[in-house]
Amino acid sequence: MPIEELRQEIDVFLLAEEDRAARLPKGAIIVGDPVLQYYESLAPGEELKQIFVANASESLRCVYPLVNGSIKVESLYDTGSQIVSISEEKAMQAGLSWDPDIVIYMQSANKGVEKSLGLARNVAFLFGDIVLYIQVHVIRNPAYDLLLGSPFDTLTETCVKTAKDGNKTITIHDPNTLQRAVIPTYPRGKGPTILEKKAVKREKYEEGF
Repeated sequence: MPIEELRQEIDVFLLAEEDRAARLPKGAIIVGDPVLQYYESLAPGEELKQIFVANASESLRCVYPLVNGSIKVESLYDTGSQIVSISEEKAMQAGLSWDPDIVIYMQSANKGVEKSLGLARNVAFLFGDIVLYIQVHVIRNPAYDLLLGSPFDTLTETCVKTAKDGNKTITIHDPNTLQRAVIPTYPRGKGPTILEKKAVKREKYEEGF
């Protein structure tokens, strides 16, 4: 069944005390996932339906959160996606582990279907000074590194502002502390890492004269 038929309300949890088993601190904000919520709603012995989602390919703006305290990942901001997903390559670089029993099926524009690898639970995302723990689906060879869908959008009550020059920023807020942060967005392939590399090359070039 298409993912649009699942319950659209995303569960959000605020830990009252430290969860040592999951390695989560007290006060951690945990963002749910519609697919995981569907799995947990099944009665014993109830038949599991295959869940299909569309594979994103359109041009979208990107942000660069720190994932799992490890690497900054180019992340497409897509409010039309019902899930948050990451490529297998980036998941491995970020040191993630995932549950192979919770899967979805990615459907491309040419009707090809590919099964996801599993679900990484409670992955830490750092946006400015705001930390969120998000459920992330791991996909083999998608057309992106990471896709930020509606679970992120719903939790942080994002507000997108577009300047006259076409640049966009996203304002997010921490529902626990009410702290806000403005996140710059970039075109794909032109994020801060790329810009830093270009600046280093320019400095080396100038030093040669």
